[in-house]
Amino acid sequence: MRKYIIFGVAAVLLFSGCHRQQENKVKFSGRILMLGRSVMAGWFEHWGGYEHVQKEGFDLYYGPMYPPPQIVQSAISQMEAHGVDSSWVVFFKLCFEDFEGGSQEEARQNLERNKEYVRQVYAQVKSKGAVIIVGTALPKVCEYTTSYLRWNHRQYNQWLMDMASSNEDFYVFDMYGVLADSSGCLRSDYASSPYDSHPNDRGYSALDEKFFPFLKGNFQVGASLPGF
Repeated sequence: MRKYIIFGVAAVLLFSGCHRQQENKVKFSGRILMLGRSVMAGWFEHWGGYEHVQKEGFDLYYGPMYPPPQIVQSAISQMEAHGVDSSWVVFFKLCFEDFEGGSQEEARQNLERNKEYVRQVYAQVKSKGAVIIVGTALPKVCEYTTSYLRWNHRQYNQWLMDMASSNEDFYVFDMYGVLADSSGCLRSDYASSPYDSHPNDRGYSALDEKFFPFLKGNFQVGASLPGF
């Protein structure tokens, strides 16, 4: 079963796991390890916390990571530090700085590198009996967006959707569809500045409006995850 929402700039819902029957939702403890870097730290600040936030019935734990190439090892370290097991869900996202688009070859190589990071983190999450949610690419402000970067983002996002279609313990949350404008840039009203691709408070609020319904539509708090 495919388990993601494509929001898109036209805000058209193409498919949603949010309409599952309750008995088909993934059951878990409510604990979610949110792996990320500066954008994730900003999201927690937006929620009014840092290391741990309780919101909308979920326990959200911030797991800061090092940038590539240490990103996978730091993700593993965060899972071990938090005691992730089959009762957890792990959210993993790359930062906007992790996507390159200076040339066609640079974008192609970067795309393959980022896919491998996801594969490795997914394998570690799976080994713990947990479920993964992967955030799509984060768009950059137009000042730093090229045609090759747009291609990179869209190829990566489609690859994630294909992974979700093939793996029942792999979920995708479409951050790109929330934050990007029709040209593939971070929406100007969601940007910290024309030269800063970190979302502002309005951008984080837009993510909230989709993220928590996505969680409630696919996950049920109160029991351990089934074995995968």
